Amino acid sequence: MAKKESREEILDRVEKRAIEYHKRGHGCAQTGLLAVGEEFCPESIQSVFKAASFLSGGIARTGNACGALVGAMLAAGLAAGRETLDAPAYGTATDKNTGKPRIAELVRELFYRFVQQEGSWICRDIQTKLAGRPFDMHDPEQVKQFRETGDPDKAAKLVGRSARLATETILQMKEEGLIK
Repeated sequence: MAKKESREEILDRVEKRAIEYHKRGHGCAQTGLLAVGEEFCPESIQSVFKAASFLSGGIARTGNACGALVGAMLAAGLAAGRETLDAPAYGTATDKNTGKPRIAELVRELFYRFVQQEGSWICRDIQTKLAGRPFDMHDPEQVKQFRETGDPDKAAKLVGRSARLATETILQMKEEGLIK
């Protein structure tokens, strides 16, 4: 009989996979999303991976919403989102404290945990935290400069942390019986 994996083993595996994918192919939204999606929704991940193509660099390299966060939110949606327009947007389970949809509360917590951990949800702000200043990710020379400042794997580690947060959220949904 196979040993049941611990929560920590799953979290570590997804985080490491996200870091490796980012080192190999960059794209914060796609690489974190792929690592989480392969863990929980391998049959659906390729189309969503493709759809996330232009979400990195702060969405289309504009420096706005962080791609790692957007990828984490997409991963949560892939695992727990509705499949038709007629289905309830956030499921039917409600939070016992707020009366609001429980899945929505968990995903909202994911967002705020990311912001607390990284200091912002804006790519430019996170670049400043990681490398001392914002970079124009549309300019190949500035992308090169960003990758050469400080820790060369800083963006990959950010993606790993974000994938870990998404995985924690999805595991919480599973533990609460909100998703299978």
